[in-house]
Amino acid sequence: MTERARRIVDRIARGLVLATLAVALVVGVCAFLDGSEAHYPGEVVRHDAGGIFIVLFLAPLLIGGALVWRWTQPRLLWVWTLLGWLAGLSYAAFLTDNRPRSSELLWPLLVVDVGALIAAGLVMFGAPVLAFSMTAASTIPDGSTPVLARRLRLFTVVVAALGLVTSIFGFFPGTRVLDDSNNCFGTAIGALFTEAHSHGCQPSYDRVATTRMAGGLPVLLYVVLALAPAILVRADPRPRRVWQWTLWSFAAVIPAGLMFFVLEFHLDLFARTVTLWPTRVVEAGIIALQLLLIVGLPVLALSARELDPPRPPRAVARQRNGLNV
Repeated sequence: MTERARRIVDRIARGLVLATLAVALVVGVCAFLDGSEAHYPGEVVRHDAGGIFIVLFLAPLLIGGALVWRWTQPRLLWVWTLLGWLAGLSYAAFLTDNRPRSSELLWPLLVVDVGALIAAGLVMFGAPVLAFSMTAASTIPDGSTPVLARRLRLFTVVVAALGLVTSIFGFFPGTRVLDDSNNCFGTAIGALFTEAHSHGCQPSYDRVATTRMAGGLPVLLYVVLALAPAILVRADPRPRRVWQWTLWSFAAVIPAGLMFFVLEFHLDLFARTVTLWPTRVVEAGIIALQLLLIVGLPVLALSARELDPPRPPRAVARQRNGLNV
C-alpha cells in the first residue's frame, strides 16, 4: 500500500473519533435531562435519563478515542475496540436500571438509549475494521506465495458476495406475528371469573399484528465483523494472516450464535409467529460464512502450500575475527 492509502486510513480513524465524540456529547447532555416521570396522587416524580451512569459508560469510549487521535496505531485501535465492547456490553447489561417502574418515558431517555448504542457500535465495529485496514496499508507483499495469493483473492470475493447477499436479505420481512381474531385466550381468562363458560373457542390466527425484519442491522454488523480481516489478507496473502483470520472466525461464532437466537427466539406467547423464507436465507448465509471461514480457509491455505515455490534461505551475516562474512 502507498503512503497515500495510509493517510486516508488515518483520516478515517480521526473521523471515527470525531463521530463518536459528537454522539457522546449529545448523549451526555441528554443524560442529565428528565428521562422519565411517575405520577402519584398530588405528586409527579421525575428521574434523569442516566446521569453519572451514562458518563461512566462514555468515559472508556472517549479515553480510547483520545489515544487513537494522538497516536493512530493499529494496537491502540484494538485497545479502543476492547474498551468499546466492554462499554457496550455493560450498557446492555444495565439497560433497564435507569427505567423506574410505572413511569412514563420521555424523549431524552430515548435519545440516550439510541445514542449510546450508536456510540458503542461505532467503536465496536468501526475500530477493528480500521485496525485491519491500517495494518494492510503498512504492509508490503513480498510475492512469495503467488498460488495462495491468487486463491485468497478469489476466496475473499466469494465470501464478500455471500456476505452482501446475506446482509441484503436481512432487511427483508423475516417473521410475521399473527393475533387470534377470536381472542380465545382472553375469553378463557374471563370465564374463570364469571359464570359464563367458553364453548370450544377455536383460535383463528388471521390478523397480522406486526412484521419483523430477518435480522436487519445486526446481520449487517455481523457480516462486517466476520469479514473485516479480508482487508489484511488481500494486502498480505501469507499463511500467517490466513491463520489469524481463522482464529478471528472462531471468535465470530459467538455473534453468529446470538444472531440465531434473535432469529429463532420469539416471546409472543399468545400469538403465532410465522417464519418467512428470508429468515432461512439469512440463517443459511451465516452458516455458510462460518463454514467457509473455519473449514474452507485452512484447507485453502494447506492445499496451496504444496504448490507455492519454496522460500529461499535467508542470508545471515556472521562475524569472524571482527569481519562480516
